[in-house]
Amino acid sequence: MPVEAKISSDLSGVRIAPVQAVEGSVSVAPGSSIALNVAPEAVTGFSREGTDLLVHLRTGETVRIANFYVDPSRFSQLMLVEEDHLVAADVAQLSGSSLATPAYVPMDVIAGFAAPPATEAAGMVAGAASGAGLGAGVIVPLAVLGGGGLIAVAAGGGGGNRGGNDTPTTPPDTTAPAAPSNLVVSAAGDRLTGRAEAGATVLVDTDGDGTANYTSIVGADGAFTVVLAPALVNAEPISVTVRDAAGNVGPAAGTNAPDLTPPENATQLGVAADGTGITGTGEPGATVTIDIDGDGEPDYTATIAADGTFSVLFAAPVDNGRPITVRVTDAAGNMSDAATVRAPDLTPPPATAPTIAPSNGTALTGTAGSGIAVMLTDAAGHTVGQATIAADGTWSFTPQPPLTNGTVIRVAAVNLEGQAGPAASITIDSLAPDAPTLSPSNGTEIGGKAEAGTTILVTDGSGTPLGQAITGIDGAWSMTPANPVPDGTILIAIARDAAGNSSPPTSTAVDAMAPPAPTLAPPNATTVSGTAEPGATLILSDGNGDPIGETSADSDGNWTFTPSPPLPDGTSVNAVARDAAGNESASDSIVIDAVSPAAPEIAPTNGTVISGTSEPGALILLTAGNGDPIGQTLAEADGNWSFVPGPPWRTARESAPPPRMPREMPAPHLPRRSTRSLQTRRA
Repeated sequence: MPVEAKISSDLSGVRIAPVQAVEGSVSVAPGSSIALNVAPEAVTGFSREGTDLLVHLRTGETVRIANFYVDPSRFSQLMLVEEDHLVAADVAQLSGSSLATPAYVPMDVIAGFAAPPATEAAGMVAGAASGAGLGAGVIVPLAVLGGGGLIAVAAGGGGGNRGGNDTPTTPPDTTAPAAPSNLVVSAAGDRLTGRAEAGATVLVDTDGDGTANYTSIVGADGAFTVVLAPALVNAEPISVTVRDAAGNVGPAAGTNAPDLTPPENATQLGVAADGTGITGTGEPGATVTIDIDGDGEPDYTATIAADGTFSVLFAAPVDNGRPITVRVTDAAGNMSDAATVRAPDLTPPPATAPTIAPSNGTALTGTAGSGIAVMLTDAAGHTVGQATIAADGTWSFTPQPPLTNGTVIRVAAVNLEGQAGPAASITIDSLAPDAPTLSPSNGTEIGGKAEAGTTILVTDGSGTPLGQAITGIDGAWSMTPANPVPDGTILIAIARDAAGNSSPPTSTAVDAMAPPAPTLAPPNATTVSGTAEPGATLILSDGNGDPIGETSADSDGNWTFTPSPPLPDGTSVNAVARDAAGNESASDSIVIDAVSPAAPEIAPTNGTVISGTSEPGALILLTAGNGDPIGQTLAEADGNWSFVPGPPWRTARESAPPPRMPREMPAPHLPRRSTRSLQTRRA
């Protein structure tokens, strides 16, 4: 059948706890007090199964109280009902076997159940209700229990005015036990140990309300241990009393839990407007340490007053927005986390504008000589962002999304109070420069043209950097590799402008092969000529290495140079060919012949063969009297020369028709001789 029950977290709450019907079993929390509306005489005994207490009724039924023994340091307490008052059942001895003769302790507490306790219906033994009082159980004083304390009382018949037999009784024990000694709380705060009267119950109050939070039985050796859960780690005061088997309670002894808990951080921190001091609140009696220079060491210390406030004056004002760190240390040496407050910024706004580097809109960077941060705005004054000025004076900001081309950005430094100084500005440039040009190179020097002011980055075909250069105002650039680049190596160049935009690449191949040596035709004082690699530059110098001049070979490889003034006779002329890549050929040389040869001699001729003598090797130029060329030939080593015109030359009479004469006049006599001109030229 159902049994009425009341369950409370402590003894004082049982009377007003709600009534609930228990069908077979009920579960309780550690340290609970449970009252069953059952008379002691209706109980045949108790037993323990694991952490559960079993109450056996005379009806043959069993009430299981689950988790009754789950926490050894906080046993629960069971009470029954006798004449509408609670009686405590001492069941702390149970360890798996039944207790045939339970001990009961009357309590001056009204049970508060509406219905009478189960007695007759439980099949009580004859005479129990009127003569035996609490039946087979032994009545002991209330103070003996204390939440599951061990009772060592022998079973017997009813005693005193509840009994009726003539068995003599032992005088009551009214001597209080001594106060506990050697109280020690473990360093972790999870165990209390000490010494007291053997077999007595120690009552441990950890919250100061006068009610035991923990109980324990003192061992035969006088030692006891109480497990504290949760651990006490904040210097909590602990009061311990001892109660002997007769219920006598001795004087209290006290100790404190270890203090392992850091104090709360300092709060309500405030720095004087002129930076001369600081105030705040913290744990009364604790020490406050103040670091004003950021080195991690306290510069000032003070004791927090009983009202939890502190005030510290500085030897010199602390300003310029300097961070001030405050920590609280209690008497046990536990230190709080740092609390930070900033000193007032008494400095005027920054006097100079910060710098801002050219940008393509993906990142903004620069420097600032003063202030704590820079504010970035667009041309309309809308905030773009802000950045903290680092210790080295640099700042950087990454806009999201990147800024578009042509956006105007203004930047100004501000102090801690938000006052801004003068501003600098840039216009976002996100357009890439044109690809640079690469001049032909022999690998010793690399150059070309690009947008003025851009940086040229040069790599080989595999991406290995070879060097870089900055273009001048005319766009020209050049660089000298650390080691000459081998013939045939691919050179790749890109131009990167100040905003970080990169151009498309340009490439060329290294030409490190020298052109062939030029040839020199026999020169005179006015003209030097010859042949060379098409497009090559001819560099002419005299025998001393002094420059004569330069010219270029045409697409056929022919070249001519006219010195001014004409070169003196006997001058040695050296010629070197240089290709577009700067490679130079071997040289060729010749000597200037500026002296005219002697006039040649011509032998009489009939026009079929013209011959004569001249300077050996000279070129003989033959012309008619009117300057028309007849031909040319070379004088042999002995000076003789000859030329065969075709067709043979005729005399003047043979070659011209006779003139018309007046009939009266005879025709004149014409000589049989042609007119010729002869020139001699040295080959």
